[in-house]
Amino acid sequence: AQEKIDQAYLITGLDCPACAERVVHRMEKESWVSECNIDYGAGKIYLTAEKRPLEDIDKIVSSVEEAFHVAPIPEKPSKRVAWDKAMWAKLIRVIVAFALSTVTTFTMMGLGIGHHYIWTVLFPVNLVAWLLAGYDVAWRFIKNIIHLRNIFDEAFLMTIASLGAFLLPIITMDEMSFFDAVMVVSLYQLGDLFDIVASRKSHNAIVDAVSLKSESATRIGAKGLE
Repeated sequence: AQEKIDQAYLITGLDCPACAERVVHRMEKESWVSECNIDYGAGKIYLTAEKRPLEDIDKIVSSVEEAFHVAPIPEKPSKRVAWDKAMWAKLIRVIVAFALSTVTTFTMMGLGIGHHYIWTVLFPVNLVAWLLAGYDVAWRFIKNIIHLRNIFDEAFLMTIASLGAFLLPIITMDEMSFFDAVMVVSLYQLGDLFDIVASRKSHNAIVDAVSLKSESATRIGAKGLE
């Protein structure tokens, strides 16, 4: 067996502390890994393990989630953009979906015709809004089932809760249930975005603190400054 040594790499794609724990749990299943830790704020993964190619480590990490990857640590740490294009796109589609559901539902309820058009208008419009806001959540839930991994995560909870709201009118004929489903997934997506922003700001604060380190030191000895 090879000697197990301490190693450190960058890890990207993590958007929650629970995701980091899943990666740690997966890595520690490998016989050649003694210990695995992740500094979520700094975006680094630390291993005590046999030396393996970076591609092998990356393959294991990305098996937990396709967006997770490892890379060498650069000499100078870089900052992360708090809001990137993908996050702005996600925010816009969530706002559009929520607005579509809100305007349609409350307009029809205000006119007193909502209960007459539950399945012909409210259901299809809110279904489109729900897919627009949370298709990625539902897709992650489906992939987890297909791969039989992390089935009971937040994607499972959000998908079941919102689909349950869609099915409720079959029993209650409550036209507000469709709006509730869209609101649930929209609020989850907004919370997820703010969580990512907070994580990136924390990372940037750590990078700023690290950049304050002194590159040299002066000692006062018997012969003066050294």
